[in-house]
Amino acid sequence: MKTNTITAVPKLRFPEFRSNESWKSTTLENVAELNPSNPGLPNKFIYIDLESVQDSMLLNRKETSTANAPSRAQRLLEYEDVLFQTVRPYQKNNFFFLLKDDHNYVASTGYAQLRAFESASYLNQYIYNERFVSRVLEHCAGSNYPAISSKNLAKISVEIPSLPEQQKIANCLSSLDDSIDAETQQLESLKTHKAGLLQQLFPAEGEMIPKRRFAEFEGDGDWEEVKLVDVAETSIGLVTTMTTSYVEKGIPLIRNSDIKPNAIRMTKLINLSKEFADKYENKRLLKNDIVTVHTGDIGVSALVEQDLEGSLGFATLNTRVTSSSVSPEFVCWFFNSPEYKRFALSMATGDGRNNFNLRDFNKTILFIPDILEQQKIVDCLSSLDNLIQAKDEKIKMLKEHKQGLMQQLFPVMDGE
Repeated sequence: MKTNTITAVPKLRFPEFRSNESWKSTTLENVAELNPSNPGLPNKFIYIDLESVQDSMLLNRKETSTANAPSRAQRLLEYEDVLFQTVRPYQKNNFFFLLKDDHNYVASTGYAQLRAFESASYLNQYIYNERFVSRVLEHCAGSNYPAISSKNLAKISVEIPSLPEQQKIANCLSSLDDSIDAETQQLESLKTHKAGLLQQLFPAEGEMIPKRRFAEFEGDGDWEEVKLVDVAETSIGLVTTMTTSYVEKGIPLIRNSDIKPNAIRMTKLINLSKEFADKYENKRLLKNDIVTVHTGDIGVSALVEQDLEGSLGFATLNTRVTSSSVSPEFVCWFFNSPEYKRFALSMATGDGRNNFNLRDFNKTILFIPDILEQQKIVDCLSSLDNLIQAKDEKIKMLKEHKQGLMQQLFPVMDGE
């Protein structure tokens, strides 16, 4: 292995290695064999293309035959091979092949296949290092789909310590990966449970009671069928805004893209001047108003929380419940149920992008139980949402912790 001694060492080093020699600087081709040759593809195999992997996880397994496989199917995998995404490498949809089953696996040439000479686990962690990815991007060609050739990738600089230190770093980061994976699996289980409850806690088409009902309400009879317009005021939000009215601090603007199921997530905060907003005082939103996606992922709805009271919706469908016997939270959950989604899609208009207009929105029929049962359903689903949010935040925290560790466990080279 051709290496050069460097004086740089990482900010964070395990105690048993602090007196060791400095790390070595070399190139990727001296750390791993790139795209090793194979004796030929098997007759059948699982094909891994660029869409098969996300967040380092294999999402689907597409079995194919040599005769039907695309020409890009060339990388016959062995245990502990590392797949590095060479197209749009900033996405970091890489994959560490640790599968042992009865199938053969072949990857697309959209990946570089790396077979480590020493610690494969260390190499797998190293390729997620932001500094390494930055070096790769500097040698990519293309703007919309930046890609690096295997020849250029082989020359990218990498830093390696002794094998025992490689293994220590890999074990540390891998244990965090295991925690993240476990939390992610729990999160997916919670989401699946929530999807099942949304399917069962509201009546299916043609039914007047749901499949699943809390014990204390089982003998309460059918739910009441009511028209949305009889228990709520509906309207459409602003149909136009002027960028000249955007200000740093002002009246929040809620767009369709900000509306998620039972949550408003304003990824890009846009505020309107009070002078502009005052012209549309009749469209200002209040606490417990419901905003519904008008164009795009139609039907998805969220409740306006107190901190967004007075906001304005842009091309949103707005609902303000006026009946004391109907819970706004219940209506919002109803809007996000699979049954209502089917209704919204059945009313969709437009070519290419769905549109849910106010006239069709006003045809909405609600199925309403007693207010106590409404609140029970709201409490159940809301508590589940809180668990999901807490789990999601924990996963983000673990990922941020790992990124922070990686910045300290790998050295910074001069000029970086």
